[in-house]
This record gives sequence, structure tokens and C-alpha cells, in this order.
Amino acid sequence: MAAISALGILGATDQLPLLKRLAETKTGLWQDRAMALKAIGDLGHPEAKAYIQQQWKAYELLSDKESTWNKAILALYL
Repeated sequence: MAAISALGILGATDQLPLLKRLAETKTGLWQDRAMALKAIGDLGHPEAKAYIQQQWKAYELLSDKESTWNKAILALYL
């Protein structure tokens, strides 16, 4: 999770496709997906901002544990 987070902190905009794949994968830990969303938000790039808004719409009406955490993270960047 630290490595995923570091991509956002370091502003690695060239890694946006990787971060999107991590955020969208249905395998592995939900915490990795959440950290990928955080890293995307940290990038602050226009494409990253658009992705954050898109993901908010996808999670907005969901209420499971992962969705609740992801909405809390996404809200930081809206």
C-alpha cells in the first residue's frame, strides 16, 4: 500500500494507467484499490480529477464496507 500511495505523493502522472487498473481490479485486497484511488487523487492531474469524479458516481449509491471507505477517500478530492 505504501508503494501505491507513493506514486501519488511523488506526482507520477505517467503511472495513472497502472493506478486505474489497480483501482478497478476485482482481485486482491480492497485496501489496495482504496490506496490506488488516494494516489490518483493525490496526482491532481486533470485526467485524475475526472477519474475521481467518475468513481464517485460509481460508488455514490453503494453502502458495503469497501464502497464506504472509497467514498470517504474520494470525498477528499471532490
